[in-house]
Amino acid sequence: MMEHLEERCFLDESETILNKKAVYEPTKRQRFRQVVCTRGWAIATLMLTGTVLVGVALIAAFARPATPTCDGAAGDVNTAAVAPSTGSQAASTNDGSNEKVQSYKATNGEEFPWKEVRLPKTLVPQSYDIFLHPNITRSQFSGSVEMVLRVMEETDAIMFHVNKLNISEIKVQLGNSGDPNANKFDQPVNIKRQLEYTTNQQYYVQLVEQVSAGSYLLVKVKFSGHLVKDRMNGFYQSSYTVNGEERHMASTQFESTYARQAFPCMDEPAFKATFKLSIVREERHITLFNMPLLKSSSYGDSPQLMLDEYPPSVKMSTYLVAFIVCDFKNISATTSAGTLVRVFAPEDKIYMGNYALKAAVAVLEDYSSFFGLPYNLSKADLVAIPNFEAGAMENWGLITYRDTAILYDPNISSEVSKKWVAEVVAHELAHQWFGNLVTMGWWDDLWLNEGFATFVEYIGLDVVDKSFQGQNSLSTSYTDALYKDSLVNSHPVKVPVKDSSEIASVFDSISYQKGSALIRMVESVIGKENFKKGLKNYLVEHSYSNAVTSDLWRAWQHVSPVHDISVPDMMDTWTLQMGYPVVTVSWDDHSVYLSQERFLLSEDDEVKPDKELYKSPFGYKWCIPFTYFSSSQPDKTELLFLKDKSMEVPLLGNAGGDALVWLKANKDLHGFYRVNYDAKGWEKLSRQLDVNHTVFSVSDRIGLMDDAFSLARAGLLNYSVALGMAKYMSQETDYFVWETVLPHLGFLYKRLLLEEEYDLLRDMVLSWVRPMLEKLGWSNDGDLSTRQLRAILISTAIQYEDQASIGIVKGIFEKWRRDINYTMNNELRGAVYSTGVKYGTKSDWDLVYDRYVASKVASDRASLLSSLGSSKDVRVLQILLQYSLDTSRIKSQDAASVLSAVARNRNGLLQAWRFLRQNWDMLIQRFGVTSSIIRHMVHITAFFNTQFDLDEVKTFFEGKELGSAGRPLQQALELVESHVAWTEAYLSVVKTWLRTNIQNPDS
Repeated sequence: MMEHLEERCFLDESETILNKKAVYEPTKRQRFRQVVCTRGWAIATLMLTGTVLVGVALIAAFARPATPTCDGAAGDVNTAAVAPSTGSQAASTNDGSNEKVQSYKATNGEEFPWKEVRLPKTLVPQSYDIFLHPNITRSQFSGSVEMVLRVMEETDAIMFHVNKLNISEIKVQLGNSGDPNANKFDQPVNIKRQLEYTTNQQYYVQLVEQVSAGSYLLVKVKFSGHLVKDRMNGFYQSSYTVNGEERHMASTQFESTYARQAFPCMDEPAFKATFKLSIVREERHITLFNMPLLKSSSYGDSPQLMLDEYPPSVKMSTYLVAFIVCDFKNISATTSAGTLVRVFAPEDKIYMGNYALKAAVAVLEDYSSFFGLPYNLSKADLVAIPNFEAGAMENWGLITYRDTAILYDPNISSEVSKKWVAEVVAHELAHQWFGNLVTMGWWDDLWLNEGFATFVEYIGLDVVDKSFQGQNSLSTSYTDALYKDSLVNSHPVKVPVKDSSEIASVFDSISYQKGSALIRMVESVIGKENFKKGLKNYLVEHSYSNAVTSDLWRAWQHVSPVHDISVPDMMDTWTLQMGYPVVTVSWDDHSVYLSQERFLLSEDDEVKPDKELYKSPFGYKWCIPFTYFSSSQPDKTELLFLKDKSMEVPLLGNAGGDALVWLKANKDLHGFYRVNYDAKGWEKLSRQLDVNHTVFSVSDRIGLMDDAFSLARAGLLNYSVALGMAKYMSQETDYFVWETVLPHLGFLYKRLLLEEEYDLLRDMVLSWVRPMLEKLGWSNDGDLSTRQLRAILISTAIQYEDQASIGIVKGIFEKWRRDINYTMNNELRGAVYSTGVKYGTKSDWDLVYDRYVASKVASDRASLLSSLGSSKDVRVLQILLQYSLDTSRIKSQDAASVLSAVARNRNGLLQAWRFLRQNWDMLIQRFGVTSSIIRHMVHITAFFNTQFDLDEVKTFFEGKELGSAGRPLQQALELVESHVAWTEAYLSVVKTWLRTNIQNPDS
């Protein structure tokens, strides 16, 4: 699944340096001081407490689970940490405290006999036959499912998952044969009792008699449920308009644990089975399923109802099942191998699906060659869903997308939007092999799905259009993961998870971007051909089954030509402990000296390693595939393995010491680590950038600049070095390098905005930007890289208050204001809209909002909506925030985008925070604690910069149920702590450098 990339707080405009005054909320200690009691009451309370504690201790000592515990994940034994058992009387939280005791009471008050979140493996599903009758008008559905289960161990119990469904009838029948295909299931099995445990979303059916291992059961369940509008998970309803008419549809989103909201099932990825579907629809609608339609016929007495029947699917996990009821139109094409590819969208938007269709056909054909295995279904449908929480979902043969990720209008959409469509299409199609054909055994290996799909999407990106420069895009994506993984509140790539909220929390840049970086690191070590050979072997061995991380390492080890280190030994150090190293490099005439230590963004006492959530099994030491090249032999790269804390190796080439012009480590960012050089090393690299920066590849320049500023922020490098290196940017003409450097400068921008030296920073940046803009001009000519560079420089000029650029953009806005059909540079639409709103009136804001409502182009709607948060009028910002609660004005999928847009505005952060606090309970009820929308909303707290703000955020969230937002909140708090510490330690250093080098450049 493609989720929105989480915002890089320290890198984007979402930070602000405003202090604030707000209604003070008492801390826990102050609330405690308000409680008073008499001495008698105190003694009585102490005696009562002691009695309760003794009772609890006796219960804990003698209590035992009523049934055997399951054997845990079908995963690796060697993991970074062990998830606390949910069968214990008190589950351990991340900080070591105890949660509320779990009672395991069923809905009827009886003790629920199963004490684990994961189902027992005594029964394994073989097939599902699903019947569904959705009533979109009434927002409800009913149905039945027939599950064929194989009995693995003698048992008298059947367990499956159910959530938000009403069970009306259950029947169990025993097969008369050991062959599931020959069974008639004509032996009824009586049921003794039924229990539902809503906490773990489990349903327990106890049989009157035991059934023996090797036999088969047919379990028939009738159920009903609600098509909740805009819930965006399970089987839910969405609305959209066509020519002013409101229409409705129903679609699914089952990853990770939402199939159980649509039909009773064993909803875990390792329980693979086949799925057959029969679904009722109105005559005006169509239905879609993972498989091609088998037949349609009339249903019941109503002439308007039809029954669509689909054949059994390939063997797959429940989270990959999908079905849709809609009135969409489609366009289609066929691959050279005969696969039918279709794009579905509302009839007035289907023309915008042409680009995605072309991309999908090209990528499917290329991936069949890359993976060495053909796409194994006869069709691949891509569907634009009107209201969709994630970016897209890889359901096998029926991929669902947010409209911005699949619809592209060349007359209005930007090249960035076009590239995004290609990226997401390529990502989801990669999943058809890596994730669907071979699936992780449990969610602790989610990175196997998402990391690999992220790695391959950039290969697909180049297939669609080489001008997208997929490998340079991949390099910039790693800076997101390097940042997130430099926090103490990160997590290992292979992370223990036990429930839905923990599963949801690992859909982040560690699983996606870091996972892809680790895969590219393996490829760089064993070589591309060996990499592909091992990958094919892995896919063949585990087809239609499940795998764990060690299976992938073993497949590559079998084909690895490297004898110095095994793939598992090397990669376990990267997946079973969080974080990554910084390698310090120095050299003399003959040798290169290396040392490694963990890189942390902040050295504040509050975030020392002993405060970590997960303990490292390797003591934060990595087996690093370290590469370097030098000026003496720039075309030759040395590879060695840094296994210990330090090592010395012979210098590659003949020239050494002072004769060596420069030495650059981590060639093309193929390693997931940072590099710090001694003073001589940084000086030589900086000098080379000034003389001829093109000696280094784009990826190497990205790495140099990202490392320099990140090391300076962490206190491992003087800011004078990073800022001095950045002076060469006046010569830099590559978009990807600018994309990397500007957010680092933006971090300083936010820190300096209320300081006198802000003007010096602005002058420095504009002295680089203005001459380049004069050369590039404002027309939309040139190749893709040139157009993207022009757009990012214009946005930078506006951000740093270049009055000439602001005037030009305001003029463009005025022309667009008078004529909606005014032709402008599509790359500038976002800047034009936001500048018009920022410097405009309420009537300008109203105009942008009205055009947002009227626009059919998803990417343009997103730009218009985001720009509405740029207003300086706090009253208008409050109106926008209130609109986000009204689904008739702003879709549920965009609620977090609105909050972030307001929070990025330094005039709106306090409003956004207050809005979040005031509406927290309602937002949790609306979206649920596993929602990515809640996670992104919580993330706005990272924009604060003072201890006052930090204390207030901590106070508000104390005791709140956070679910999957728990880790994002801890990360946000850590960032605010780092902002406070940075200001104290480095603000004066940066101000002094600016006064010396910008105000008095010749001094």
